Amino acid sequence: MTRLLAATKFDAPTYRGSRENYGVTCLSWSPDEKRLAYSIRRLFGSGFWEVRVLELDETRSIVKKQWKVDNGEAPCFSPDGRFIVYCGQWKGNGLGVLKVATVDGKQKWDLIEHGYEPAW
Repeated sequence: MTRLLAATKFDAPTYRGSRENYGVTCLSWSPDEKRLAYSIRRLFGSGFWEVRVLELDETRSIVKKQWKVDNGEAPCFSPDGRFIVYCGQWKGNGLGVLKVATVDGKQKWDLIEHGYEPAW
């Protein structure tokens, strides 16, 4: 794949918090290029950020599966493509923590408290 489009939806020309101003950030391809993980968050607002993972078909154009993690951002695939590390919240109190999830999203656990900007 040589091109990628990340789109943002704006509902009105306001510069205050809105429930419809979303932006895509922090894109990460799996090593086998069969999955794409990214963050989505409310722009100029508060309280909404999540990690989404898409599983693509062999043409990389049609989404086969999707799962998401609420209150997460900045996903990054492990070198072997089996795990995704991302920044989340520590027990809901807003503090940063690095979390890990299996690539299918079925298992998730906290890795370290006060962690930011994950990378393998």
